[in-house]
Order: sequence, then structure tokens, then C-alpha cells
Amino acid sequence: MILALVITLTRVFVVQSMTSDCLTSQNAALWDTWLNKYVKRLMAENADTDDVASADVARQRVMNANNPR
Repeated sequence: MILALVITLTRVFVVQSMTSDCLTSQNAALWDTWLNKYVKRLMAENADTDDVASADVARQRVMNANNPR
């Protein structure tokens, strides 16, 4: 419990001591990494189809079946 508190306080100190430019740059790098992974995943999901529209309809059907409103 105390270790978690120390880690949290350390993170808060690090973020607070960052300059705005440094934080912006770090956030941009994190978003860029996430977006690249997402694009690769989407490309892999659609690699075996020529009809992306049909694949999207199928994806939506699965999504709605698993996450009903």
C-alpha cells in the first residue's frame, strides 16, 4: 500500500515537473505509437478480404451481438 502511494506521488511529481512542450511531445509520441498499432490491427483484420464494406458490416454485427444496448 505504501509502495503504491510512493509510486503515485513520484508519477505526480514527474508530470508536474515536465514542461508543457515536453508533455506535449511525450503525449504525441504515445498517440503515434497507439495509432500505428491500431492501423496494423485493422489492416490485419481486413487482409483476407477485398470487400471492406462487407467486412465492416460483419464486424458491426459481431460487436452489436456482444455489446447490446
